[in-house]
Amino acid sequence: MSAAVSSGAASGIGEQEKERQDAAATLDEIDGCLRRWKAARHEGQAVLTDLSNALLLRTYVDKGGGGGGGGRAATDGAVWGALAGAGTTVSRVSVATEHRARRLHGDLSALQDAMVAAAGELRRHAREVRRRWVSARAGGEDHRTSGSSSGAKARVEAADAVAVAVQDGDGAGCGSGAGGGGGGAAVGGGYALVDVADTTSQVAEMLMKEALVTATVVQGVGQEHGRDDREALTVYAAAWMMQPYVDAGRLKELEVMVGGQGRGKRG
Repeated sequence: MSAAVSSGAASGIGEQEKERQDAAATLDEIDGCLRRWKAARHEGQAVLTDLSNALLLRTYVDKGGGGGGGGRAATDGAVWGALAGAGTTVSRVSVATEHRARRLHGDLSALQDAMVAAAGELRRHAREVRRRWVSARAGGEDHRTSGSSSGAKARVEAADAVAVAVQDGDGAGCGSGAGGGGGGAAVGGGYALVDVADTTSQVAEMLMKEALVTATVVQGVGQEHGRDDREALTVYAAAWMMQPYVDAGRLKELEVMVGGQGRGKRG
């Protein structure tokens, strides 16, 4: 009898450890999604600034400066000064500015696609974390009804808390607290899987809304070719930079949850 109990306990411990490892791997993937989103957004902001400058430069080159005039570059005007009579310089500069603007627009579109992909992956991981929590708890309840208490305890504990010991400045655990989100008390300063799932899902939806904003920006900037619209370009840059649909506090909360402080790495 004692051998059977010992074997069951060992099996339960092994099962619990596997659940924790799987959960930790999912947290790493969520962390990666957030990093990719932030990297693409920051790079996109820089590209958008360069693109706005290139579009304005193109307008200045083609319209003789300041949006005045309706024709192509005035090669004999004061705008070009000594370059006005320098052979094909004017046309070459015009072509170069147009090429740069189109290349930057392509770069911006690719970065926006990366943001959409990261938000979509985040949404998928949120569903995976919730599925893992539901499955583990359901398995634990099944074990309870069959009398295998050690297996039940292991699975329920693995479902209730992720072994990510995030510490605050006082060394106390800053997990979700007892009963948070109905997922049970956090163990060892960890976060309940159900709380991680909820927060990930909320952040994913925020980022998907932001992706719609950035998509509109990319489309709008593409329509500014040949126009001297400084106001529109400034608004586009502000919309990209300010992230109107992102709750910074909620985003930070998720970063802390999955940032790996308790798993031997820093973000």
